[in-house]
Amino acid sequence: MVGRTPHAVKLSHRPTGFENPITEPLQSRNAAGCNLTVPQEGSPAFASERERLQRRSAVDEERERRQASTSGRQEHIWQRRQENIQKEAARWEGLNCKLRQERERCFHLQHSDLAKTNMSGADFDIIALRYNNTPGGQRLKHEDDVIKYNAALRTKRIYDTQHCVPHNIITGEPLNPTKLFVIPPNPL
Repeated sequence: MVGRTPHAVKLSHRPTGFENPITEPLQSRNAAGCNLTVPQEGSPAFASERERLQRRSAVDEERERRQASTSGRQEHIWQRRQENIQKEAARWEGLNCKLRQERERCFHLQHSDLAKTNMSGADFDIIALRYNNTPGGQRLKHEDDVIKYNAALRTKRIYDTQHCVPHNIITGEPLNPTKLFVIPPNPL
């Protein structure tokens, strides 16, 4: 009992015994001398050393759960990627089909009689500045003449309303009379 504190001496007289936590391992024992921290063989809590060491830990189970979750997400991502690839392939196929149709249309236009005429859509020759000798050209000439006639009528009407006397009131000189325009005949 040398070197023991009074508290240690008091604890050493208990039936479970007293162990120094620094020098002796801690083993709790009951009255029969069995270790209380280890379950008895045959009880539901008992596991042999081999079973205990081969058992999966909670860390392994958590890792497997996360891997299953990750693989599920990766499978979902892979499926969406495949769907997007299929959509993109269908879109490109549609664009290629339109391009093929446009090329075929251009080829047919180039090799048809329509391309050989090479005529402009307007009935006016912009280089020679004259109307074409076609019914469309004559119609366009008539429309332009009607526009010029209406402009001349507006000019005469404005001139007549602005000048109430046929001479210049300051100098007394006669004013130039406005030209009379004849309505252009309809070629059709």
